[in-house]
Amino acid sequence: MACGTPVVAFANSSIPEVAGDAAWLVPTNDLPAFVEAMKVLAVNHEKRQELVATGLERAKLFTWENTARAVLGVYRRVLGLPQ
Repeated sequence: MACGTPVVAFANSSIPEVAGDAAWLVPTNDLPAFVEAMKVLAVNHEKRQELVATGLERAKLFTWENTARAVLGVYRRVLGLPQ
C-alpha cells in the first residue's frame, strides 16, 4: 500500500485488520475470486486508483511511532500499569 500498489488479498489472519478498506479482500483460498479481482484491476483504472489512494492513506497509520505506542499500550495493560 505504501508504494502505491493496489492490494488484492485473502480475507484471513490479520490481513483485514491491517488493510481495512484499502484492499480488495477475497474469501480465503478462493483462487477464482482472487484471479477475477486481479483481472478487474488490470482493466478498471478507476477502481485501481481508488485502491491506490485509499492504500496510501491507510499506510500512513503504520509509522514506527504508532507501532511503538501500540506495543507499549499492550505491555502497560498486561502489567496493570496506567495508560
